[in-house]
Amino acid sequence: MGPLWRPWFALYGVRLPRPGHRRLLDKEEEEEEEEEEEEEELSLFQTSLPIDVQLYILSKLPGWNLGVVACVSHHFKELCATEHLWRLAGLKAWCNVDTATNTTLCRTTYDNSWRRMWLERTRLRFEGIYASRNTYLRTGLIDRRGNKRVALALYFRVWRFYPDGTCLQRTTGVTPEELVAHGGFDRGRGEHYTKNRDLNRGSYLLHGDHIYVKIKYDNNVDTEIRWKLRIRSTTKGANNRLDVVSLQSFDKLSDSAIPLPENPGEDPEEIGDYDVIAHQQGCSTCCFIPWERIEGHMINLPTSQLDIWIPG
Repeated sequence: MGPLWRPWFALYGVRLPRPGHRRLLDKEEEEEEEEEEEEEELSLFQTSLPIDVQLYILSKLPGWNLGVVACVSHHFKELCATEHLWRLAGLKAWCNVDTATNTTLCRTTYDNSWRRMWLERTRLRFEGIYASRNTYLRTGLIDRRGNKRVALALYFRVWRFYPDGTCLQRTTGVTPEELVAHGGFDRGRGEHYTKNRDLNRGSYLLHGDHIYVKIKYDNNVDTEIRWKLRIRSTTKGANNRLDVVSLQSFDKLSDSAIPLPENPGEDPEEIGDYDVIAHQQGCSTCCFIPWERIEGHMINLPTSQLDIWIPG
């Protein structure tokens, strides 16, 4: 009596393709498919404009947007790999440093690659704002029935930096979306371009991955706020976070502003005879938001929808 037959016996010796792999194609079908993949439909921008004109248009974009354009197609990826575009972007990013110094640093430290310097060297971003979301429990509130209430209060710290070494700062309960929409921060080349007089004006000094900022409040000529911030990135070359290292207020005896230290590591107390007060509240990390992403950004949500903000 022979062995009992089972239906799966018919599968013995039959080689099946592994799950997840493409089905086996004939040689002709594979060649046709490869030709279709290699062919890329060119846009009107690519077919109508010469390469020099396309490069000129791309040269007007910041370096971060060059990376976005490079993700569009193979053609734009090759264009955005042009070293000249990254050189222009680098000179704009570090415009406070002369061209010769930037060129020497690129050659000696970054193997003469402007793109690598753009990704690895610390820089401030000017094509948007840095904003932090801060909350605290507000007590002492009384409702209509006379009952005491506790509410979760929300306010924002918003920074706008300019290449010329000036900056604007605002601490407000208005969301960044509303602040920008109503002209709170102008997209011009310097802080004097804005028409909003409610903003605090100041100057900054970039040294390594630290920023030293001084702000003089218009309503009190004897008080100046000094910030020490640290730039970091959540992804390579992003420079999209600002951590508050220290926040101090200076009570001055004269109307002259306290100068930024020539040596950024200098202790602020050694600059002059001023009373220094250190502050700890409202020092949440700032997140960079480009102009095109401010509208609808999650940082604008009310406390009923977002009670805790963790920028990362």
